[in-house]
Amino acid sequence: MKLNKLTLIISLTSLVFTSEAISATLLKANDFMGSKLRGFNIGLIENHDDAYYKELKQSNANIVRVIIPFERCVVTAEQMKAAQEKAKDAESADALEKAMMPEPSCTYQVSKNTETKFKNLLIKAVENNFYVLPAASFEQRTPGDFWFTSKLQQGMSEAWQEFAKNHENNTVIAGYDLMNSPNGTGLPANSNVSDYWNQGAGFLIKAIRKVDSKHPIIVTMAPYGQATSLKDFKPFDDKNIVYGINMYYPYDITMQGTSPTYEYRLPYPAGLEYGIQPNPSQPPKPINSKELRLHLQSAALFGITNKVPIIVSEFGIVHYAPDGSGFRYVSDATKIFEENGWSWIYQGFRVSKAMDPYIASDDPEDENRASNAPIIKVLTSYFNKNGSTVKNNEDE
Repeated sequence: MKLNKLTLIISLTSLVFTSEAISATLLKANDFMGSKLRGFNIGLIENHDDAYYKELKQSNANIVRVIIPFERCVVTAEQMKAAQEKAKDAESADALEKAMMPEPSCTYQVSKNTETKFKNLLIKAVENNFYVLPAASFEQRTPGDFWFTSKLQQGMSEAWQEFAKNHENNTVIAGYDLMNSPNGTGLPANSNVSDYWNQGAGFLIKAIRKVDSKHPIIVTMAPYGQATSLKDFKPFDDKNIVYGINMYYPYDITMQGTSPTYEYRLPYPAGLEYGIQPNPSQPPKPINSKELRLHLQSAALFGITNKVPIIVSEFGIVHYAPDGSGFRYVSDATKIFEENGWSWIYQGFRVSKAMDPYIASDDPEDENRASNAPIIKVLTSYFNKNGSTVKNNEDE
């Protein structure tokens, strides 16, 4: 990626004085096509030191995806004080109880501390030449509560609208990822999660578009970014939408050793003798590049048929998958992404030791990191193409 000097100066100056980058040049959904954006997930928003960004810049990644917590609002001290004053005039016990239990002034919010961290990240993005893709994580007090509570759904829309309003002119922001790995928890049994999410995402898109018609919006599939969810998904009328998928297929291999569910050590590729059943209702399958391609077929067809961009919002594998399996898996997966012209984001950069691409070891406890580890070498072989393929703001 390359931002021109004038844009950099404007962005830096604006961030310092107004906390926003002001420019008419913004990415559009079509800029996600042609595998132009390749980078890292960096996890929950945090402040990092210069060494962190130095290593990130050296990788030549041109986009980072960061999780932004949208927290449930609470009653503030000012509101409580006002309620106490109001309670003094209550004429009944019922009125007194209501006065002493004020409702928060909002449902969801991005805290001031989170906003400060995010604006610091935007400054680092300008300095180190990468785009930032914020992905929302909505606090749930009961798992899946937002699926069946209209007040929460309205609050989600209002919170996204406020966030977009605050950042509508920032050229460093690649887009808005509506929800990190939306799931179907809380929905009735046998529900079509995609149908629920198509409607829910539509509400969020409508809210954002009232204040920001410029930035792309990323709709990651439900549940959990499954590529197969695109098979019958109805695309939105909005042409500035990017459709997101996750790629950890099959979990038995990519997530091995991360939980008791995936405790076995499995290679990639894996033959029928390993008995891997990605879908418990189906017989075992051999897992190889052909099977990965078949798994992603629905997403490929959706993109071609509807002429819309796809982004692999997350993909990865534990570094300790046996005998170089991580290298082979990442090599095959990225080849498929590139053939389809999808942008993609690896999970992740200093997010977890288990999935650190800079570690080359079959030992889950190994923490030795190196820039010539096999997995990171595959990633950087593509990242090194970013400078010549990503949209150049000088062309505007």
